[in-house]
Amino acid sequence: MMRQYWNCFKDAPTQYGNVLGTAGLDALYAAAERDWKTKLVVTRNNNGYYTDEHRQRLQRLLISRARATNDVDALMRVLQKNIATDRDFLNIATEYRTAGRHEEALEWAMKGIAEFGKRSDQALFDCAAQELHLAGRDDEAVNMAWDLFAFAPDTSEYVFLKRCADYQGAWKDWRMRALEMLRADIGAEKVRNTENRRWHNDDGSHLVRLLLAEGATDEAWEAAVDYDCSTEMWLALAEARTAAY
Repeated sequence: MMRQYWNCFKDAPTQYGNVLGTAGLDALYAAAERDWKTKLVVTRNNNGYYTDEHRQRLQRLLISRARATNDVDALMRVLQKNIATDRDFLNIATEYRTAGRHEEALEWAMKGIAEFGKRSDQALFDCAAQELHLAGRDDEAVNMAWDLFAFAPDTSEYVFLKRCADYQGAWKDWRMRALEMLRADIGAEKVRNTENRRWHNDDGSHLVRLLLAEGATDEAWEAAVDYDCSTEMWLALAEARTAAY
């Protein structure tokens, strides 16, 4: 029967603390912890994700208790027991950072990246880079950002690389390296298309898009002239040049 009512008590520390009193809250939490530690059935929800709503209600209750008492270690025991996604690692790292425990924040951010690789949530990389910077490990931060950009050279990764390079005051050099890599990729793609006698997107659209996002309108124009780009990017370039001149 209690299983049906756990959701009513998920905010017990703040909503019912005065009514339940210390003894009542202690009894509630003891029951919640016992139930939370048991093996529960996991079911599939309408979105296709496996979940257990009962366990989630218990977890919210225990998290509420930890927050009300400012018990970071208790909060971590709950969060660290249910890790399924890169966002879970990010939440743990963020809680440690908020508590001023930066070494542990960095540890869990790096654990998440190690677990989920370069496809981890961008916010997890941001967290790791900020903690590396606070630890005086800027070389590691910019090298991590470069590896991510080399894997997926998109605008968000380019911005992330700049942020990490700025820690060292070395954006000029890293920017040159990044743009050289993109230009080399365009040339390599053209060669592959020629050899395979088939068409792929080997123009400079991606490079132009990235330069426009950076506000480097003149360089974007030069890239479009040198490598051509899609109609969409020509229109975006024309709009940007009109605004600039």
